[in-house]
Amino acid sequence: MKTELTQKRDEVIVHVADNPEDVARATGAGAAIVLADPALRVRIIVNGPALGGLLDSAPALDVTAGVTIEACRVGLSRRGIDESQLQTPVSLVDSAAVAIVFAQRAGAAYVRL
Repeated sequence: MKTELTQKRDEVIVHVADNPEDVARATGAGAAIVLADPALRVRIIVNGPALGGLLDSAPALDVTAGVTIEACRVGLSRRGIDESQLQTPVSLVDSAAVAIVFAQRAGAAYVRL
């Protein structure tokens, strides 16, 4: 899977992997980042146990303009979670690790929550 690198210096990756509750923290952090600099775009990339924070049964996600939330397909598959169980604002990446590496190689900032 080869992906073309583009300049991502205006992008911030917030990586959430450990706790479902950290997804809400990440949306708050993303909102604060965009408020501090509206030119920035924040991608919250979620994998591991934190994927539980994206489910329909989890608290509703409060996503600010300029912030997106992406779930790892590999992690969903490993946990037996169907994409239909995710809340509406969530999109998908094939692999969180690959998405993060490509974004960093293109110049994105990285924050781990």
